[in-house]
Amino acid sequence: LTDSGNFLNLARTNTQNGAGGTFAISGALANLQSNCTQTAGTCTDTSSILNLNQQYANASGSVAVITNNGTGNSLRINDDGTTTDSTPLIVDANGDVAIGATSAIAKLYVNSSAAAANTAYFKSVAGSGVFAVKVDQTGTGGNGLIAQADSGISGYFSTSGSGNANPTVVIQSSNTQTGNL
Repeated sequence: LTDSGNFLNLARTNTQNGAGGTFAISGALANLQSNCTQTAGTCTDTSSILNLNQQYANASGSVAVITNNGTGNSLRINDDGTTTDSTPLIVDANGDVAIGATSAIAKLYVNSSAAAANTAYFKSVAGSGVFAVKVDQTGTGGNGLIAQADSGISGYFSTSGSGNANPTVVIQSSNTQTGNL
């Protein structure tokens, strides 16, 4: 007994054969939305728009696969209730991730505009040998981790020297202090 194929297949297939013609394609292939128009009484909506649930414990396939052969973002999550959120979470066509920005300038780019918020917070309660943040830079030279604040204090870990046995820690303010770990 075999059950294969798509249960629901939505496809848009267009062909442009005219040599001088233009075919403009826009709009979503599918739009799932929920709304409650309340004229009187109470409307409470705790439903999910989309729920993907693989219930077989030994299933080895991905629950969701996004394949992007284009140049647009592979995933965009707007959290302000609009389609034009200026601080979304995106995964671009290269797999780079931006949080709080409309484009990624690194493999992971986190942009926080809230002065009172931490841009990134890592906490590890595990025992010895487990790191909250681990920077593993292969190759020679360069800085593995750079930190900079508007206060003028910055620092970096540099991997210089033979075999990188003595990494250098530099913390800069008005006076530069350098030392080996």
